[in-house]
Amino acid sequence: MPQHYLPDVIAAALRGDTGTDAAFVPPSKHGTQAPLDGAITAVRPGPVSGLDLMRLFPSDDDRAVVVELAREDWQILTSAYAAAAAPDARSADSLWWNWCRMPAGISVHTERPTTVAVMPSVVRMLSEWLDRDLNAQPAGAGARAAMTRVLSRAPREIPGVEAPGADWV
Repeated sequence: MPQHYLPDVIAAALRGDTGTDAAFVPPSKHGTQAPLDGAITAVRPGPVSGLDLMRLFPSDDDRAVVVELAREDWQILTSAYAAAAAPDARSADSLWWNWCRMPAGISVHTERPTTVAVMPSVVRMLSEWLDRDLNAQPAGAGARAAMTRVLSRAPREIPGVEAPGADWV
């Protein structure tokens, strides 16, 4: 049984790499394999290879982007995602990104974030929820490098990860 939610670990890595107030990682937006026992990607105990990280972030340019938010935007974004991802939200069945209906990975440094790190493919979702175009600037060394730094630390040292354990799913 996994003890850590991989989208939360990815969010902690992106926020740490970019220096933003928050990071937002929808679980359907990373990974390259079809779901296996409900998981699209997993990082198992032991050494993590470059291939493991390539499965999470397959793009050559794997940098997150930073989006500036108004003070009220974070609550709007997280509420919109949670409402759509709720298992009983039948009106959200047709959303292409909503097939797994799992919580978004979130790492937050402040109550009302004004900057958020996301992968580039997430910006369109945020723009739709906020009903405006958003300016996104590439930042950080890249998601694979950020994950390497995070996974090399003990789980208790990772912001947002409370219990030590082995699997990250």
